[in-house]
Amino acid sequence: MRLVTLSNPIISYNFPFSSSNYCTHDSRIGVHKTVNRTQLLNSIRNLKNVDSAFNLFHKMDGMILGAKSVLSFMLQMGEEPNVVTYNSLIDGYCLQSQMEEAMKLFDLMVHKNCLPTIVTYNSLIHGWCKVKDIDKAMCLLGEMVNKGLHPGVVTWTTLIGGFCKAGKPLAAKELFLAMNKHGQVPNLQTCAVILDGLFNCHFHSEAFLLFKAMEHSNLDLDIAIYNIMLDGLCKGGKFNDAQKLLSCVLVKGMKIDAYTYNIMIRGLCKEGLLDDAEDLLMKMEENGCPPNRCSYNVFVQGLLQRYDISRSRKYLQRMKNKGFPLDATTVELLICAFSANKGDNALQELLQN
Repeated sequence: MRLVTLSNPIISYNFPFSSSNYCTHDSRIGVHKTVNRTQLLNSIRNLKNVDSAFNLFHKMDGMILGAKSVLSFMLQMGEEPNVVTYNSLIDGYCLQSQMEEAMKLFDLMVHKNCLPTIVTYNSLIHGWCKVKDIDKAMCLLGEMVNKGLHPGVVTWTTLIGGFCKAGKPLAAKELFLAMNKHGQVPNLQTCAVILDGLFNCHFHSEAFLLFKAMEHSNLDLDIAIYNIMLDGLCKGGKFNDAQKLLSCVLVKGMKIDAYTYNIMIRGLCKEGLLDDAEDLLMKMEENGCPPNRCSYNVFVQGLLQRYDISRSRKYLQRMKNKGFPLDATTVELLICAFSANKGDNALQELLQN
């Protein structure tokens, strides 16, 4: 059972996720004991560590009932929650997609004359984007601007991602282009979100044009951005463009990682270029980037899809020797290969193992 620790000079609280009771550890004597929620609340009250408690509950991904108990306890004791307390609980609701509860708390916060901050609005906007309700997210954007709060890069990036998830990548692109007009310069995370969103919605040309504009900007693009481009181009059937881009990456002297290799191996397999894919797999070791389990799974899948049983056996055995597990797709393809080659004892042995 996973534990989360809230530390203070006297006691460290370890909260089990799956219990209404909590395990505490007295750091002075090294003794663990179990306390119920009431004891916990009293301890928090006595230690005047309410903000830490809410931050803890926020980290616990779903301990909303516990956080509500602390909030109710505070109100009963006549202690008004501050903006940190409200923000932590609102963010917890948003992470759990409980947007009605989040908005109720937001209304209570305003009613109690506790002014929402940009952190409050960012949490709510993220929550509405998560449930694909872009209209409500945009309403909150307008509201925060009217209140004199200026959306930052986090706000814009969240909205761009929300539009992409809602299947509106062109609107996301317009929002991306509008950032500069509002005095906000996109960062690498923003670039990654918009490019990934455009590719996922099959707007490959728009993604490529936007990427070229990024290259000519002052942004120092990293390998993560190039990986998104390579993956999108390969999946979009533009493998030649992907190869050219990879050459540019190498000319720039950028260090490519296993993820980059795996993208290209998958692309080569998709094009039926199994020999080239195998060569690239071997070059990984030579270039100081040993193939990982994903590298082998991707290549073996390519072999099985092309019914290259001989090499499939070879690399499946190699995976077994290295202790690399098969993923679900490899297992499915292996079963199909075995069904089509029932007399292959080597395949049967590998499948059984």
